[in-house]
Amino acid sequence: MTIEFDFVAHDIDGKSIWFAIPSERVDPYSESLRQGPVGFGPMPLIKARSTCLGRSLRIVDVGANIGTVALPLAAHNHDVLAIEAAPVNFAALLAAAAKNRFHSLTPVHVAACAEPCIVNLSSDDAWGFVTKTGTPVYGAPLFDILSAYGFLDADIIKIDIEGYELIALEGIERVIDINPHVQIIYESSSFNARRFGHTVQDLIARFEELGFSNYVWCDTHLMATDSTKPQARVTADIYATRQPDSLDSIAIYPFDLASVERDLHHAANRPVLSEAGHALRQEPFLRDRLTASRGWQKARTTALETVRSNS
Repeated sequence: MTIEFDFVAHDIDGKSIWFAIPSERVDPYSESLRQGPVGFGPMPLIKARSTCLGRSLRIVDVGANIGTVALPLAAHNHDVLAIEAAPVNFAALLAAAAKNRFHSLTPVHVAACAEPCIVNLSSDDAWGFVTKTGTPVYGAPLFDILSAYGFLDADIIKIDIEGYELIALEGIERVIDINPHVQIIYESSSFNARRFGHTVQDLIARFEELGFSNYVWCDTHLMATDSTKPQARVTADIYATRQPDSLDSIAIYPFDLASVERDLHHAANRPVLSEAGHALRQEPFLRDRLTASRGWQKARTTALETVRSNS
């Protein structure tokens, strides 16, 4: 099967970068990239870490997709190991890397897994999901992948693999034993986590077991969180570190329960399955404060009706 690409160039922080978009794709993500760069919210954290260390970084991008994060990082002289399992996404990533002639970008076609295996991947336009049926893809533990490509000393690991993060983190202790100062930015999605039978709190708890403090990225600052706290939105980017003071230029605020409550009220009242389901999944972490609220009881009923109507 021949794959055709639309090549588009966008200026990002003074660098012109080519992206390859599969021509047949018309999903919102691909259409957005055709019009302009698709930003990565926590990019200021990476810039702050580079400034703190006074050098370019070695970064592992697990779930690199077609390179909207990896390509800008490579353009700004960071060494990047870009790991992508979905075949068409990987082909687009490779085509863009060749078009840009980035020598600091290493694309790898593999799935991050708990152990060497074959996983089935179903592609939903721009995104790929591990499923029971789909395209067979080779999978390997993160330690093996990083070891094979010389990235066990990575400064930052970014991981966004559609709810499969907790499974892919099996054995990550071997990486941390060698590199205790590694920082990790991971996507926490309650909608995707449920596919694999766990919660976003389970994912945070895993990092706590490894000795990491966790902070939600809130557009301009970080907010402390832990495995006993509710998550405000369906999807959040979380920064895990053993060195909370390593980002001098980024403000860190305590957990803001009132703000999270407002977001969950809003989610519960929206007639959107992912939002309503998220609000209901977070209810146990709000304890008596929210569940006793008359306003929440009404919002909860709305959320339940949304879930039932979409079942």
